Amino acid sequence: MNSDIAKRALHCLGTPFRLYGRTPGVALDCVGLAGYAAELVDLPHDYTFRGKFDEKICAYMEQNFSRLSGPVIEAGVIALVECGPRQQHLMVKTADGWVHAHAGLGRVVHMAGVSPWAVLAAWRKMGD
Repeated sequence: MNSDIAKRALHCLGTPFRLYGRTPGVALDCVGLAGYAAELVDLPHDYTFRGKFDEKICAYMEQNFSRLSGPVIEAGVIALVECGPRQQHLMVKTADGWVHAHAGLGRVVHMAGVSPWAVLAAWRKMGD
């Protein structure tokens, strides 16, 4: 269920950020956080901290999720955002904001409210 995805993401709060991190409580990046929250396996590793990975991540997500066509409003949705020039990022929607692996702060954090970044794509787990 999508609400379970949000709960698992919230469970990761405070986990240190590390590129390609895949272990809650030890180290996560945004792909690792989304993968853990959604219980995904075989997460991609062929991306860089800066640069476009939207084609790769979109193809991977669409194997496991249904792409949304409207605004992101429900907990458990995973969104691809553009958080800076040539920098894309995954976040997990919660009831009151977003959970994401924040490289600048060095840990997984909760951000209340709406996304400050443009949402490029969003997905909901298939069957939910």
